[in-house]
Amino acid sequence: SFTDAKRLVERLRTMESWTVLDHFCFLPADSGDAAADGGKDANAGMFAYNITMRAGTRQTIALYYDGFEAWQSIYGKSASSMSCSERLAAASHTIQLWKSEVCADADCEEQRDHDWVTDGTLPTDFVTVEREYQFYGSSSKWFYVVVANCDPTCDLELDGFCMSPVDMAVELSMTNGRTANDRHFSSDEIGVYNTTIVFFTFQCLLMLYAWCVRNSLLRVKKYHWTVWMLFISIILQWLTLLFNLIHYAVYAA
Repeated sequence: SFTDAKRLVERLRTMESWTVLDHFCFLPADSGDAAADGGKDANAGMFAYNITMRAGTRQTIALYYDGFEAWQSIYGKSASSMSCSERLAAASHTIQLWKSEVCADADCEEQRDHDWVTDGTLPTDFVTVEREYQFYGSSSKWFYVVVANCDPTCDLELDGFCMSPVDMAVELSMTNGRTANDRHFSSDEIGVYNTTIVFFTFQCLLMLYAWCVRNSLLRVKKYHWTVWMLFISIILQWLTLLFNLIHYAVYAA
């Protein structure tokens, strides 16, 4: 797997039925701006996924955003003390991947199954589902993203077997609004890229000054080895900031 910006691409295959994918802190955004822009708000956080899985599986994305303590009460428990279906029931929001965005009733209390659930597609065939969501709130909020493969209606005591391994190819993207330099950063990371630019600029000035001092000392033959060590350390620090800057530039692109 690899991460490019806050974009996760992974071939996920694990024996666990409840697996944490990633976490991200979305910035506050007003839902009233979405209606004015025809349903999409450039300043709101965006959560998008593209998942390929076998048609016969009933895998789910679970989002937990009720606070760190609530998340710890779920994440910290063993599988024997809290089943997969119980963890799903405690989620803030669940996305059943075999369901489409089309509502099955007027109140939209239940969504219809995707066509490949009922059109005779073999359970072993691979299907792809993708969707985008925008999140709004009055304050920054952490989202913990989990994928699970268990039937939320299953009763472990009655049915005996309710959980299966997670097996999917997943592409996950989470972005904030605001500027292009910030959108791929979680709320707690915003400003890191700009700060690195400032530090790198100052380090360039320091290295230029050190180079002038070095040449002056060489001319008067007072270039001591301790000065050489100091000069090398300035160069190494400059290289460190350069690589950090390249990393954050690619991350923000």
